Amino acid sequence: MGLVAIGACGLRAAPTDLAGQPSKPWSISASLRGFYDDNINDLGKDASPGTNYSRSSIGFEVNPAATLNLVMEQTIINLSAVYSLKYYENKPMGNADNYDQTFTFNGSLDHAFSERYRVSVSDSFVIGQEPDMLRQDTLNTFHRISGDNIRNYGAINFDAVITPLLSLQLGYANTFYDYAYKGSVEFSEWAFFNGHLVYTPVAVYNPNSGIFEASSAGTMNGIQHTIHLDSRWTIQPETIGIIGVQYTEVDFTGNEPIGAVLNPSGNPYIPGGPLPTAFIYSDSRNNRGYYGYVGVDHTFNPRLSGSIRVGARYTDFYNDVSTSQNGFSPYAMLSAQYMYAPESSVQAGLTYDRSSTDLVGASSSSTSIDYTTDADTVSAYISWNHRITPRLYASLLAQFQDSMYNGGTYGSLSEQYYLLGLNFEYRFNHYLSANAGYNYDLLDSPPLLNRGFERNKVYMGITARY
Repeated sequence: MGLVAIGACGLRAAPTDLAGQPSKPWSISASLRGFYDDNINDLGKDASPGTNYSRSSIGFEVNPAATLNLVMEQTIINLSAVYSLKYYENKPMGNADNYDQTFTFNGSLDHAFSERYRVSVSDSFVIGQEPDMLRQDTLNTFHRISGDNIRNYGAINFDAVITPLLSLQLGYANTFYDYAYKGSVEFSEWAFFNGHLVYTPVAVYNPNSGIFEASSAGTMNGIQHTIHLDSRWTIQPETIGIIGVQYTEVDFTGNEPIGAVLNPSGNPYIPGGPLPTAFIYSDSRNNRGYYGYVGVDHTFNPRLSGSIRVGARYTDFYNDVSTSQNGFSPYAMLSAQYMYAPESSVQAGLTYDRSSTDLVGASSSSTSIDYTTDADTVSAYISWNHRITPRLYASLLAQFQDSMYNGGTYGSLSEQYYLLGLNFEYRFNHYLSANAGYNYDLLDSPPLLNRGFERNKVYMGITARY
């Protein structure tokens, strides 16, 4: 902050912008932040008495970035790349070094062939450790995972105006996850889950549960395909009715055993005896989803608009070897945007759907074999950006997610995740700004899961841009 003050004194007499200079299509920036994080490992403070798994750390973060925005007669291209180097005084658990590196790339292209036909393509690529950088919409895991973990989300949409009252949108989206930690195929640990003896592959030790669990690659590596077709009917100039269908396919590609249970006869395990006969593999949770929905897009005025989709989906776990979780479930998506002042806006949204999970929860009884397939998930968020003064800006992001798990030991259990981010930015001029903020995370987890945590992070720094 002292550097900011010195820089501001030297620049105070300079104009805040270069008058008359045409805006350029590219920009570069760099940020330097110091931070304090009271729970760098995302673990409960009482998870393992006498240990230091929930350690805190001070550190700093450097973020160079570049953007490119090209606006042509029929085509718009947006590209951005951000690199982050985050150094911790205390090394996070699972790290070989005291630092994390994250790379983020976002790109989009919109092209109008004519007044009736348009195509849009987008891609978002991330290599990182934190779940909020790896997620796409809902969180499948809530904890930090060391390593070069990859998430890529790509989408393409084609819009066609059929008549003045009817248009169609055909779209395809693809989400890809690749976690760095691969598990062992050796089985050598028994553990009790809810009174049942369960055999698990040796992978990563979880100090919260005190057992060995399947690897993150085994439970979450995968690819999701989504195809949708929406018919858009102009009810009024400001109101568009939607009738749509969607198909999703989730293929888990870890190719690892993620759990195993005693055979249904319930024969006790004798050390040195035969292994269990019921194994659960990554692709055991592959599934297909079939959606049907209706909705409305409405523009209340030039500053306020909203969308709603409601319907149902049928889920088919076609590789399921457990008690079947196939069936119908509701589907909903709501969103709204309000531009209430210059450089000030509010966005909010809510979704209800089934989503993947990192939990397995394998168990057996005398008559069946069961495991956790996925979760019924409600996710809500609000994002607020406000210009307090011509130089001072504030932003707030709040998110809530409730996940109720289906099947296995954890069936009908639920976890609640709360996220809050508050940031203030003071712009000394067009090229230099200072920022400070606070992030809060809370995972409320039941005793059987025993993986809840609370995390507080504060930061302050400077950003230079050109």
